[in-house]
Amino acid sequence: MLKNNILRTISVVFCLVLAIHSFGKDFTIKILRNEWGSDVKFYMSPMKPGAEYKSKALKPVADNQYSAEIPLSPNGLYRLVAVRNDAQLFTVVYYPCEQKNEIVEVDIVKGALRVEDCNENIMLADYTAVSSDNGRALWNTSSFDNEKFYGILRNYIQAADSLLASGEAAPVVKEYIKLWAYTSAYNGMHSAVRVAKGEKKQLLFSGSDVLGDYGNLFDCKMATLFQETNMIIAEELPIDTVLIAKFDCLYSKYTNKDVLESVSASLISKFMARHDFSNDFEGGLAQLQAVVEKYNLNNTYITEYEKRRATIKGAPFPAEVVLRDADGNVVDFSKFRGKYVYIDMWASWCVPCVKEAPMLQKLEKELKNPDVVFVSISIDKKEDAWKAKMKELNMHGHQLIDKENRLYQALNPRGVPFFAIYDKEGRLYMHDAPRPSMGIGVKEMLEGLK
Repeated sequence: MLKNNILRTISVVFCLVLAIHSFGKDFTIKILRNEWGSDVKFYMSPMKPGAEYKSKALKPVADNQYSAEIPLSPNGLYRLVAVRNDAQLFTVVYYPCEQKNEIVEVDIVKGALRVEDCNENIMLADYTAVSSDNGRALWNTSSFDNEKFYGILRNYIQAADSLLASGEAAPVVKEYIKLWAYTSAYNGMHSAVRVAKGEKKQLLFSGSDVLGDYGNLFDCKMATLFQETNMIIAEELPIDTVLIAKFDCLYSKYTNKDVLESVSASLISKFMARHDFSNDFEGGLAQLQAVVEKYNLNNTYITEYEKRRATIKGAPFPAEVVLRDADGNVVDFSKFRGKYVYIDMWASWCVPCVKEAPMLQKLEKELKNPDVVFVSISIDKKEDAWKAKMKELNMHGHQLIDKENRLYQALNPRGVPFFAIYDKEGRLYMHDAPRPSMGIGVKEMLEGLK
């Protein structure tokens, strides 16, 4: 019995060790040829559908060798980046999960980062070069030319097809390159539209001309690696229809669970960002409830929508918002009861906000209405940045911060700077109020509040 218990304990411990160990893979980068010379830094990250991983720096362990444990990629794909000063090179590499330790032999030659230890990595390096060359060709085009742009965009797909037909590789790598080609062409198409519009020239080809018939290419988990997937699929759906019609079309065309979850989240996020909560709160809620119920979506979407009730005129200041002053003290919004509160929501990194600040302070100084109080609320995540910008701009008066961005989420602005007015009872008087830079009419409006 004792022996069995000991063996069982050892087995459990061994399984735990394996489980912990399975979260990462040890990589050692070994530079073979290096045209860049010294001072190269390497970063690596796993490519995991539906998740973002920050790149991890590999530390020098010997001459021309760098090492680190990188979180496992379930598909064996990793992004490898080399950095020197302001220059950056990248490639995608393939190392399946089975092996724990990997020695990655790298060349930095002819302005490219290459790994050539297997067919998969040669193919990935070759397509990285195609992508980079096409990107430079688009960027360096001095004027818009329909034939030239179309040729570059089609080359993304044609080069991938040629490359995939020329050699053997793991299916996951071939699938990734195929998706990479179509999403790159899609991105390039949007660049072509912007350039043509900027030069006031007619675009003689469409996205469907460039992409052609891609069938069910995006109906796979791998597609969620690419942020363009949601946009490509969204463009297939009916325009200017109720939300349920878009979802009916989505679910009739796609079956992959990960893709459906990703696109659903994107559609609902866009719906809430654009919906007029003030004038049609209940109607929007009914649309969302119908979608959530029919397609068994997470009820958090309803919860998030309900939070936007704060955008309706007469709604009380959101109770969940925690405001703090520069000393870290919590400031209860109720302290402003009895006054109209002209709120400026801003951020230290926001250029338009910084430009608006002097005009806001001038307005506050010149306003003669004692029934109006000015309150600036930063959405900065870092207090140091907020305090430094306040000092730089010599901002005075009620300066508060909402690090959790709860007020921003509740009022659902399209961006900052954003202005709103609350009445003497602490209820929303005006959502998306005019900015100080809009002129004398703003001052006259505030002077008239009694």
